[in-house]
Amino acid sequence: NYSALTVTDCHDIDHAGKITHIRDTAYHSGGGVNVSSHSTFTLHNGIISGNNAINIQKNGCGGGVSVFGTSTFNMTGGSITGNTANGGGGVDLHSSTFNMTGGSITGNTAVGGVYYGSTYKISYYGGGVLLEEPSQYIDSSTMTVSGSVKITDNKNDAGIENNVLGGPITIGNSGLHSDAEIGISL
Repeated sequence: NYSALTVTDCHDIDHAGKITHIRDTAYHSGGGVNVSSHSTFTLHNGIISGNNAINIQKNGCGGGVSVFGTSTFNMTGGSITGNTANGGGGVDLHSSTFNMTGGSITGNTAVGGVYYGSTYKISYYGGGVLLEEPSQYIDSSTMTVSGSVKITDNKNDAGIENNVLGGPITIGNSGLHSDAEIGISL
């Protein structure tokens, strides 16, 4: 609660720092990193890859990063790639904020539907980034993008490109650079 973690320049000349191959089948959020309860996670560089947040209840969210409970995720560089979850293969947001000014979210997958309580939500939720719908339990989440960001080649379990699902998504004051790439599913 009320904590902060910053991952900065996590590599040496031969190796990038990685958070990888964590398997989360018992809990439901954050296969790689779970940010909750008014906390902040900042990724300046490094790799979050090969993580899993899939469980039998089909409510596994945030294969790479799950951000919950009015927390904040700031991404200024690095990559989130090759992660899998029932919803939000790369990043999942519940009542939280995601500020992305650099880095990439690519090659993540959302596999199968998501249950909340006894309600089944339609399959194919946010291969790259999922901003959860507001409900009686979840406040809206926000995502702001600017700079040289890349959110591409994320898919659902039917193989359909599914990069960002939900909203609102805002372009920050500094705008997007000419090399930015974002695929949006409405």
